[in-house]
Amino acid sequence: MLAATKSRAYKTCERILKQLIIEYGPTARIGWPLVQKAIKEVAGHDPRTVRNYLESLCQFRMLKPVKGSMNDLLEDIHSGHPSLFELNWVKVADYKQLTMKDVEATENVETVEK
Repeated sequence: MLAATKSRAYKTCERILKQLIIEYGPTARIGWPLVQKAIKEVAGHDPRTVRNYLESLCQFRMLKPVKGSMNDLLEDIHSGHPSLFELNWVKVADYKQLTMKDVEATENVETVEK
C-alpha cells in the first residue's frame, strides 16, 4: 500500500503554519498583515502567490477567518480592511511537538546572541 503524499502546496502551507506558530504562538489571533508577511517569507512576494496561499491555508483548514466567508475575506483584504485569523487547533496539535522544539531552539539562539 502506498503512503499518501502531500502536494507541494500543502507542504508550503505547513511551513507557513509552522512560521506563524513560532512567531505568534498557537493561540494567537493573527491579522492579515502578519499572515501576509509569513506567506511572503515562506512562499514569495508576488500578489497572486500570496492570494493563492491564503486561499490554500483556509481550504486546508490551517487558518480560520474569525468572521465571514472566504469571499468576504478576500473582498476585505482587497479593499484594505484588515481581517483576523485563528489557527485551527486540530492542525496546531499536529505541530505542537515540533513547534516546542523549534521555539526552544529559537530561544537558545537568541540567548547566545545577547
